[in-house]
Amino acid sequence: MSLELVRLTVRNFGPYYGQSTLDFAAAGDRPLTLVYGENTLGKTQMFNALRWSLYGTWNGVRGSLPNATELESRFNRRAHREGEDSMSVTLQFTADEKRYDLHRSASGFVGGAPKQDADLRIDSEAIAGSRIPAEIGNLLHPQIADFFLFDGELLERFFERLRSTDQRREIRNSIDRVLGVPALQRAYDDIAEMTTAASLAAAKSMKAGNERTKVEGDLKRYGDQSASVQKDLEALHAKLGEVKLDHVAKSDELRSVEALKEDAKQLEHLEARLADLKKDDEAGKVALQAFLTDGWFAVAVKGVSEALARARTELEVAELQRDQRDRLLQRIRTLEARIHGGNCETCGQGLPAPDPAVYEERETARAELAALGGTVDVRSIIDRERQLQRVLDERTVKLYRERVNSLQRARLARTETQREIDDINGRLAEHSAPAIRSLAATVEQLRRVQEDLENKIEKRSVDLQVFQAELGRLATRLSRLPSVDPKPAALSAFYGYLGDAFESSIQEYRNNVREAVELDVTAQFKRLIRDPLAYGDVKIGADFDMHLLDPHGRERQTSEGGRQLLALAFIGALKQVAVRGGPVILDSPLGRLDKEHRVNVLRTWIPQLGSQASLFVQSGELTEQEAAKVVGDIVGAEYRLVRPDHDPENVAIQRVERAS
Repeated sequence: MSLELVRLTVRNFGPYYGQSTLDFAAAGDRPLTLVYGENTLGKTQMFNALRWSLYGTWNGVRGSLPNATELESRFNRRAHREGEDSMSVTLQFTADEKRYDLHRSASGFVGGAPKQDADLRIDSEAIAGSRIPAEIGNLLHPQIADFFLFDGELLERFFERLRSTDQRREIRNSIDRVLGVPALQRAYDDIAEMTTAASLAAAKSMKAGNERTKVEGDLKRYGDQSASVQKDLEALHAKLGEVKLDHVAKSDELRSVEALKEDAKQLEHLEARLADLKKDDEAGKVALQAFLTDGWFAVAVKGVSEALARARTELEVAELQRDQRDRLLQRIRTLEARIHGGNCETCGQGLPAPDPAVYEERETARAELAALGGTVDVRSIIDRERQLQRVLDERTVKLYRERVNSLQRARLARTETQREIDDINGRLAEHSAPAIRSLAATVEQLRRVQEDLENKIEKRSVDLQVFQAELGRLATRLSRLPSVDPKPAALSAFYGYLGDAFESSIQEYRNNVREAVELDVTAQFKRLIRDPLAYGDVKIGADFDMHLLDPHGRERQTSEGGRQLLALAFIGALKQVAVRGGPVILDSPLGRLDKEHRVNVLRTWIPQLGSQASLFVQSGELTEQEAAKVVGDIVGAEYRLVRPDHDPENVAIQRVERAS
């Protein structure tokens, strides 16, 4: 079976205003479709339109159905403003010589409660809505869609997923489905059921001996236990499917708001800082009140300062007068001693006899002393100066001013912090910080639940194998007992042998395919990489864990681009051995590769896919001129995404016509 895309028609979906159509290149000599578009022009939205048309969700091929808010986020805003009420995607394709027309739409946007609907017609025959997922799943099951529909981000994470234990288990199941293993497993389960039925029939045909009765009872008991385990496994698988859908949806939702996590963390810090600033504001107010209470007299500092200056001037004058008075008194005493006879007060020597000049000098000194006036009370002036000094409190005024300035700075910081908080809240909008943290916690919880369910499934699968092995042993034992009717026993033995052979064949098929994939991955990777001699083989384990070796057989590391090439080689190898075929659609797959490796991918990897391929690229990956030179011989259709009127909500799909 091989599915071939014919036409994609989008109407009012994402940036595609009105109706836009893309005709895919037919499989054959020119199976490649190229869509050129710079970032934000709508390549990923076209990719999402394909996902939505096939599976009813763009949140990953196994995501949950979009709610009303998510539908509104994809509805073209220009169409919404102009009163349009619906968007749709129509995908036409063929498979098994039948024509499929799949139409998915959403309407009711004007009323604020949009709902989606799907219509599928196979050769004009209408298919019931409940059967559409099964019909699409039979052609391109969601579990294998990762190998046919993948974008650059998925390609970048593919290698890490193969190295991750929990992700590798999911990929292994997807690979098994690509290789058709589930169909073989169902056949094996059918044989096991026939073995049990034949063994029970053989047990019933035995009527003699306690051993026959015991074997029949054991078969019944193990059959019941096997049926119980199978029922448990069905319930666990159903629950696991629900949890996976929720986990994928919530993970995609979390990735869409991942950029807001730093804003949410910054918001916490800013809110804590704002609370501290508010506390500082209140403390500053209390401190100012204390200053005003304790230093109220500081407001009179100017008058006190002037009085203090006057007191200090008065003290200086008084001290000068006191010193001058003391000198005059001493001079008068010395002159009188000369007049009356005596010794000098300073040196103790006898003074000479007076002459008229001595008497005249004494009178002059007395006149100067009288001119100085009465004695000034210097002590009282000093006391008054000290009192004024105590009243004058310049430190209180300085501290008060510093506190006022500090309070003003704190309030400016508080205003700026509040502005930053408002800006972040504006960016967060509907995604509050608690909501983002809650979403992250939900994703982690779903991951743990998924891991727990997978462990339970693995354990119960082991239990089922034990019970089936015991049933086989009992069937063999029963076949050796004499029976009235040998046919049931023969059938039981035959089915037991057939089941063992089938189980061995399934494992052998897995090993053979794995070895073939291993060889093909190595060959494809060396064709893609610039320096193939620097690498050895690619080894793939039983669980499809992949290891790149150097020429000496040691495991070696490679760059991000190298891992991307390795993922492409792995996907290409699986495509070669897949029992189900289909188109390969890649959104921005070449972003991490340099020009030489991009050319290698386009010249060697794309052509060997052997079916339709579509690339959505921007000029940094592949220009129209480069495409003409590198893959012009296999390109069947080319389109470019343009904005006819420069409106970001009006993107048109324009066909590129090249001269023959």
